[in-house]
Amino acid sequence: MTPIRVWILAATAVAGTLALPACSSSPKADGPRELTPEDFAASSPTPASGTPSGAAPGLSKPGTAAKPATAGQPVPVIAPDAPASNDAASASTPDPGDKAVASMLDRMPKPVIVATTRKAGQDEAYTMDAMVGQVNGQAIYATALFEPIHDQLLALGRARTRLQFRQQARQLIGSRLDQIVTDALILGEAERDLSDQEQQGLQQMLKEERANLVRRYGGTPSLANEELRRTEGKSIDQKITETRQKLIVQKYMRQKLYPKINVTRRDIERYYRDRYADFNPPPGRVLRVIRVAEPSQAQRIDDALASGKPFAQIAGEPSNQYKRDTGGLMEKVVGDEIFDPKPLNQAVLALKIGEHTPRIKVGDNFWWVSLESFDSGQGKPLRDVQLEIEERLKRQRFNALSTQYRARLFNEGSYNPVDEMGDSLLAVALSRYAKPE
Repeated sequence: MTPIRVWILAATAVAGTLALPACSSSPKADGPRELTPEDFAASSPTPASGTPSGAAPGLSKPGTAAKPATAGQPVPVIAPDAPASNDAASASTPDPGDKAVASMLDRMPKPVIVATTRKAGQDEAYTMDAMVGQVNGQAIYATALFEPIHDQLLALGRARTRLQFRQQARQLIGSRLDQIVTDALILGEAERDLSDQEQQGLQQMLKEERANLVRRYGGTPSLANEELRRTEGKSIDQKITETRQKLIVQKYMRQKLYPKINVTRRDIERYYRDRYADFNPPPGRVLRVIRVAEPSQAQRIDDALASGKPFAQIAGEPSNQYKRDTGGLMEKVVGDEIFDPKPLNQAVLALKIGEHTPRIKVGDNFWWVSLESFDSGQGKPLRDVQLEIEERLKRQRFNALSTQYRARLFNEGSYNPVDEMGDSLLAVALSRYAKPE
């Protein structure tokens, strides 16, 4: 195995990931049930009022050291022989030919961890991690951002040229960065919105969650930490931090947005009327068809069907002239007028699921049709689906409000320019995942 030395180039402690489970997923109308007991034991939570500031004071300027890691955040281990080498620091910059990215990196916090591998007596350095920016004073690290898309980046690096990797990785990284920034901005507001009573309720919930993790992953804190790191690459503290952030954001978003959602009876009736065919579909059938022209081929098909050979398998043979690539599949057809030749159409209408017609000659061709499935098209009256429609409308409006709210936070928040952070992250990804020049 190639020896690897990790050099710590700055006296900064790597903060934990800011990534949260996506808050824009479709919630249930009555809110996430995990917000128990009683929404952090709050007496009577009310929607947050006023315009959020979106910006926490004290945003660190690019190039300054990150804040020390808090509980639940990983701290890098400094190797005993870790020299603070300027030569190693210079190896953490991106490809010299990429002047635009290099220029951006000069104005951003510098990469803090560089790995050096020895190959054939020569040292090769590549960036392992970097603080690429801050949101509301909290550092964003490359490793935390890459974690959910690591496998995708790894696959791209193996299968694509460096130029192709740059183009496709930029999209992946940009989407992930947008999510992290908006979630971090929401978290900053949500934490300021918690009352003392809610903080106490939340702490009790997290204490119980920690105990559950210990029981589930080994029975003791040390065993649970070891098992969690092995299976998920995270410690108990990191899991608790993620759970805390998720609960706070869920509660805040529900409290902030649900009071603005009002679905009336008229809204439900209009939705049903506009989508009447969805709730009252006509009868439909999925069929498989075999059509051949030669009598000798027709006889072989009859013999194969008589022997019990599956219809779909026979329909996929070269002799079939109807969509043999898909096993003669005819996607769902609506109504009872399926085939123009009446003998063939009547034979199909008489079929039960799994049955097929006998050989039917139409013109110069021989036909067989099998009924794969049948949808009776039984309609649903409004009274049977009104609760389902109300739920759909609430989810739609919650998602729309959530998108608007996130966009406003993004515009008003305090963070390093997203484009610059994205360029820094791309430089790290090129160093870490892409093929060398």
